[in-house]
Amino acid sequence: MGKGERVTLTMPFPRVRNAVLIWAERLVRLRGRTVLAMGLLALGVLAVASHQFARAGAEAVTRVREIWNARTEIESVLRLCSETETGVLDYLLAGRKESLDRYDRAEAALPQAISRLRELSRKEGWPAERVDHVETLARGMLEHVGRLRHSPGTRGLVAPARLDPGLLERSRATMDALRGELQAMEAEETRRLEERQRVQRRLSWGFSIVIAAAVAVGLLAKVLAALLWASLKSANAALRAQVDERDRAEEALRKAKAELEARVEARTAELTAANRTLEQELAERKRIEEQLQKANAELASGLAELQRHNEAATELSQMVDLLQSCLTVEEAALVVSRSLPRLFPDASGSLSLLRPSKNLVETVAAWGDLGSGSRVFSPEDCWALRRGQIHTVTGADTSLVCRHVGTAIPPLACVPMTAQGEMFGVLHLRARALQPERAEQRGILLTTGDDIALAFANLRLRATLRDQSIRDPLTGLYNRRYMEESLEREVRRAARGQHSLGIVMMDLDHFKEFNDAYGHAAGDALLRELGALFRSFVRAEDIACRYEGEELTLILPEATLEGARQRAERLREGVKQLHVKPILEGFSGATLSLGVAAFPDHGTSGDALLRLADTALYQAKAAGRDRTCIAPLPHRLKAVVGRTVPVAARTAQPRRFHR
Repeated sequence: MGKGERVTLTMPFPRVRNAVLIWAERLVRLRGRTVLAMGLLALGVLAVASHQFARAGAEAVTRVREIWNARTEIESVLRLCSETETGVLDYLLAGRKESLDRYDRAEAALPQAISRLRELSRKEGWPAERVDHVETLARGMLEHVGRLRHSPGTRGLVAPARLDPGLLERSRATMDALRGELQAMEAEETRRLEERQRVQRRLSWGFSIVIAAAVAVGLLAKVLAALLWASLKSANAALRAQVDERDRAEEALRKAKAELEARVEARTAELTAANRTLEQELAERKRIEEQLQKANAELASGLAELQRHNEAATELSQMVDLLQSCLTVEEAALVVSRSLPRLFPDASGSLSLLRPSKNLVETVAAWGDLGSGSRVFSPEDCWALRRGQIHTVTGADTSLVCRHVGTAIPPLACVPMTAQGEMFGVLHLRARALQPERAEQRGILLTTGDDIALAFANLRLRATLRDQSIRDPLTGLYNRRYMEESLEREVRRAARGQHSLGIVMMDLDHFKEFNDAYGHAAGDALLRELGALFRSFVRAEDIACRYEGEELTLILPEATLEGARQRAERLREGVKQLHVKPILEGFSGATLSLGVAAFPDHGTSGDALLRLADTALYQAKAAGRDRTCIAPLPHRLKAVVGRTVPVAARTAQPRRFHR
């Protein structure tokens, strides 16, 4: 601990007095050196000031010399211009040859003088345009004087009247302008010279003042040092007594400090032991808290996992309920594309189904960003379809990514959809948060694929049963019940839309004789060929039905009466080209008899249209078969009602085999 610090601790009251005592003692010891230092300081200030003023004076002299050089160059240019003009005029008027020589010398020296003037302008800071103007005037003056010199008949001793007055006037005007410009520049340089001389005079005065100030400071420092020495010598004895008293107080303070330090050490040891015990207790408590936090985190994670599982199960259950209510593949695909984004958030995916041919897979639903994936692909392009089990890619290795997903970035999963031992398609999902390697998410993926596959299996079964209920198994055409339901529906639709509807009833001529001659197997083959012809002939909106036996009915929406007749004629001609396999001996082809009716021409109900078309069919039979007849209009029906017979009676009549 330092001496000054002890004074601070023991005597806070006389702090300023002690400081003055210490510094006074130091000044007494250093009085000679103090006076010497102050003298050296005054000399140093004098030297620096002298140097600064000397340098400023040298710069002023240099600047004055440059200004004199500039004035000299300006006067040189002005003198040369004057010599060119006076030399030519003196030569022309007085005939002196030496005047012409003076003109030639001045003309040769003028460009060099202007060049020197340009160099000075850069140093002096003149505008370059001003020197350019002087050079332009000098060249103009030389041009005018040169023209005067070489004027015709001017070879010395010329009368003033013979000189070109205009040329002489322009020469004088140019010379006056040049002289004015140069005189203005010279006046500006004279002003700058006078300003520099004033600055130089001020510097001389400043230098004198600095020297006087340095001398005064030196004398003042010596006087102050003598006065300070006298006052400090008288106060030294009193300060020394105070220093002795301070030393005694510091000794007492050292003893008190030692006692205090001993007490502090004892107390510190007690606090250290207490802190060690407290730290052990805190460490134990922290360990217990960490165990509790870990247990709470595991419990929260388990609850969150259970909640996610419950949410997934709920969402999956809702999707299954919706799928069970779907009637078509399109509805089911829409349900899947709306439900799976909620089941797997932030995931993109697609649902692809195998075609009945089993050689192509077609995407029926897609959601999210799938990039450049294929919508129609081969089953061999998907690892899941090839292996019959879920296929996942989670690492950076993309060598096993299915070809149908394009340049997808893992993680991704392809889930095969299998139900009732049959493969229906594949469910594809991709997302950054997808974790198919986890048992929980893998189970959800497999359950989702199985539920979707089962829904599509039920849809296919339902479609098969419905198709069996409305189609004739032999011809593949719709049956009579479906025809009657569709006829009423189409009639109401035509009435609402105010468009026409065509009905064609037809019958194979001599079909009973064909069966008797070739057997029922040949008859069934002929009906199958006829059904295939109808399916290839009708439009998508047309309804072709097997009415009963060999009678067929064709419903043509939005077909006029004439359009229905033309379609019937094309059918009649097409039937003649039918060939039954195996080829039957003596069979030259089948023929049709057809009856045509139309809405609203023949009636506004399905029964009326069907009855009138059947009447027209009977007329075609009665007229010789292999023809098409249009049903009579309702107001003409009374004329032929006596010739109509019921359908049952007509079908019971014997028919001849057509060869």
